[in-house]
Amino acid sequence: MVAGMYSSTRQQIEVDKLATNIQYGLNEAMNEGGVGHRIFRLNEIIRGRMVDNGSLEHIGKVGLFDLDGDCCYVSYLVRIVPDSSKVLPRYLGCIMNSEVFRKGMVSLAVKSGDPNNIKATKMKNIKVPVPSLAEQKKLVAKIDALEKQISDAQAVIDGAAARKQAILQKYL
Repeated sequence: MVAGMYSSTRQQIEVDKLATNIQYGLNEAMNEGGVGHRIFRLNEIIRGRMVDNGSLEHIGKVGLFDLDGDCCYVSYLVRIVPDSSKVLPRYLGCIMNSEVFRKGMVSLAVKSGDPNNIKATKMKNIKVPVPSLAEQKKLVAKIDALEKQISDAQAVIDGAAARKQAILQKYL
């Protein structure tokens, strides 16, 4: 669905022209003692959202931050504040998590001895398709509906072992 947006004739605009602010995170020691603000890291982006824990590690991951509370993020993360008069934050997150965008991000990665990194100056020049806000809302609604179906299916899958055990207990 999102990949089709790139192959359409829709206008494509650089990420920095869709944002009111783009900045790196803190370059400070992690808050291990629970004092001050929580600091988010790359492994806390799961399925396009910032979460309170996680272990996935991928270059170019994008997470929509919609959690409560005051938080910070580490220096190798880049915060983008979308200009909501041009682009819906959820839409931009979906586009930036698309396979097409992620491939572009990986191609820009700086290879080094440390974890691979993408410079914000390069990332903000990647163009993304930007339909009208009404079209963005429709696309986001479709994606949200599909993600709900996936979540519901996962709940059934996650409960399968317990259901199997209950059947075995009942009949054995």
